[in-house]
Amino acid sequence: MKTTAAQWKIKPVDGERARAIASAAGLPEPIARVLALRGFGEPSGIAEFLDPRLANLSDPFLLPAMDRAVPRIWR
Repeated sequence: MKTTAAQWKIKPVDGERARAIASAAGLPEPIARVLALRGFGEPSGIAEFLDPRLANLSDPFLLPAMDRAVPRIWR
């Protein structure tokens, strides 16, 4: 059986945007590059993402069938 080697596909990132994120958030540039690729740009959003709080989570009962899932998990 012949197998093919996996190939990494690296998305291009706007270097200027990554440097701006790194500077504004005080982060290393490689981390800022990942955040830029994921659509982050504002320091407040980055801080919330990197240091999450339970108060910022959405209501889990908005997920479909959660009202049936919770009792099943408890059982």
